[in-house]
Amino acid sequence: MKLGSLFDGIGGWQLAAINAGIEPVWSSEIETFPLEVTKRRFPNTKQLGDVTKINGSEIEPCDIITSGSPCQDFSVANAERNGLDGTRSGLWFHADRIIRQMRVSTGGVYPRFYILENVPGILSSNQGMDFRTILATLTDTEIPIPRSGKWANAGMVRSRRCDVGWRILDAQYFRSTQGNFLLPQRRRRLWLVADFAESHRCAEKILFECEGLSGDTEPSRKTRERPASNIEKSFATTDRITNRGGSAFLKIRSGLDDGNAGKGALIGMDASFTLGCNNDQTLFQETVSTVGGADIRYNTRFCCKEKRNITDPSGTDGNRGKPSADTDGEYP
Repeated sequence: MKLGSLFDGIGGWQLAAINAGIEPVWSSEIETFPLEVTKRRFPNTKQLGDVTKINGSEIEPCDIITSGSPCQDFSVANAERNGLDGTRSGLWFHADRIIRQMRVSTGGVYPRFYILENVPGILSSNQGMDFRTILATLTDTEIPIPRSGKWANAGMVRSRRCDVGWRILDAQYFRSTQGNFLLPQRRRRLWLVADFAESHRCAEKILFECEGLSGDTEPSRKTRERPASNIEKSFATTDRITNRGGSAFLKIRSGLDDGNAGKGALIGMDASFTLGCNNDQTLFQETVSTVGGADIRYNTRFCCKEKRNITDPSGTDGNRGKPSADTDGEYP
């Protein structure tokens, strides 16, 4: 099987394809850093560039088309939440256009599968009308809003054109084949699979039938659809970090001006935040050395962006921001 990846990012779809024995043949991305990553990691994949300029009838046909289309206009962290009317999340329509063009040019053979990944907010954006539009567009069928006024976290729609299934999964509960957890963070995402085959469709099997014991499980506490809290709500002082020991992740990111949507510093203990292409997290790792019979605690700060570490015995950056040693590339 072959795969084409739209909104490819740093090649997550391509890596998953290779691990599953599927060949990635082309990808679409415009950001400089992700492009450099995929050029190096997946040199045999043809890079098509801007998704708005791709004609699905002129590119290599593939069995699977994937898209992690921009989520900003769906996200609850966005005050405006323009959804499909937004300039970023609205790019999803180009994925549909490319699929249609390819299916017409191949007589309805390719692609067989379409896979979409996005934030859970896609279900509630514009009072659920955006997700209704996506389902209706994919199936060429009029899809009503549920009587409850809300889309369920999992569901199926069947039509003459295709079967579409969706489900929200949390990556932190998935394990590797060796039984290890793969991601030390909460990451709930909606996964949608569309199967365009004439017969023997299997969208529901892909999403809802397990092949083994590893998989998504229910969290032990209730979670809400909201951004992570800011620093004041998480830790009163930085002493909470240095006294606890272990590892702490610090992330600075922009957000809404009201201070409730990720503005300023975010701190995570023993679990990283969502990783970004700009490498904007700092890891504080406590180490203990014994000198003259006394234990001295050090906070070693690994700056992901600057590729250096700063050893600070006082816990307050005793080196005044000057690197004490080159990590030689060994940083998170």
